[in-house]
Amino acid sequence: MEVGYKTYTCYGSTILKPLSFAAVLKESFNIDLRVLGISGSKKMVLSDSGIDLTRWRDAQKENAEPAELERFVRHINDNYFLPNKYLKLKASQRKHYTRYFYEATVGAGLPIINTLQGLLETGDKILKIEGIFSGTLSYIFNNFNGTRAFSDVVAEAKNAGYTEPDPRDDLSGTDVARKVIILARESGLNLELSDIPVRSLVPEPLRACSSVEEFMRLLPNYDDEFSKEQYDAEVEGRVLRYVGIVDVANNTGIVELRGYGKDHPFAQLSGSDNIIAFTTARYNAQPLIIRGPGAGAESNSRRGFQ
Repeated sequence: MEVGYKTYTCYGSTILKPLSFAAVLKESFNIDLRVLGISGSKKMVLSDSGIDLTRWRDAQKENAEPAELERFVRHINDNYFLPNKYLKLKASQRKHYTRYFYEATVGAGLPIINTLQGLLETGDKILKIEGIFSGTLSYIFNNFNGTRAFSDVVAEAKNAGYTEPDPRDDLSGTDVARKVIILARESGLNLELSDIPVRSLVPEPLRACSSVEEFMRLLPNYDDEFSKEQYDAEVEGRVLRYVGIVDVANNTGIVELRGYGKDHPFAQLSGSDNIIAFTTARYNAQPLIIRGPGAGAESNSRRGFQ
């Protein structure tokens, strides 16, 4: 029985180590876990049915083709990244009493979905979910504190492996918007991506750059604009954080760059931590907070194995 889909994009061979238990998952829990593509900086291997993880290095040698990021992403998205099937999968889960393992769709290895479900199952009412859902953008704004240019921090995050190969994929906010949609639907809202206003951090003139190199070369031209936002927030005693918000009470969601007072939990992050605040009927005066690692190879390697 097919219980659900999840798509991951991770880096290095670290992520493939826990996936070697795919056969055990299928035999014990009826979870059919497959790797449909592996890409390095020069070569990639694609498969419609799944790559044999016991000989993936051989597959790289025998069936590799030149790495092409757009084709790689299109291959994964066209075949298995199905956010529009979310409600049908949930309905199937309830009908067949199966488990749909998608905890890692939000917040890497943090128990965000399970916590939300637990609140609802115990009769609590969700009022608002607010969080920093991108470990990449958490890292960037934890380090963009007025002492360095925005483009320098982005370059550092890229070189450290926190960003996607093209940092615009992170800076666009699309991934955060997808997580907002998942949490909104889990909370009972019927929202689509088109319903979510998203503040893209990619300067509009750079969205059409033909290469990552061109984008990184031109990004310093916009450092003054980002520095002004950071300075204005600093004057008000705030720090900038890139957040996703589900306002259940008003049936809305938003992804934006927002200022928080320095005593706020969101202002006290370090590294690439994610943090999520649940405001509910039960946790109203003081939201329920979940915090933990949100980016990096080891964090990614734990995804899906809660």
